[in-house]
Amino acid sequence: MLFSKKATKVLDEQTELFENREKDREKKGLVDDEQEKLQWRDLVAMWIAGFITFVPAILLVCALFGLVIWLFFFRFM
Repeated sequence: MLFSKKATKVLDEQTELFENREKDREKKGLVDDEQEKLQWRDLVAMWIAGFITFVPAILLVCALFGLVIWLFFFRFM
């Protein structure tokens, strides 16, 4: 690599900064050992977001397949 020494130096510095931040977080008591439990409203919001995201995409793909099938098979009947 052209700048391997510089890249290694930067990675080492970033690793050291990350470790220092983690130590500071542990001292302050901000450790994320416990996961937050999802509430039912969060689950409902995720379902709605999923429907809003995936349903139009699925409909678009089905429409494209239908158009291809119509063009190849049913157009000349």
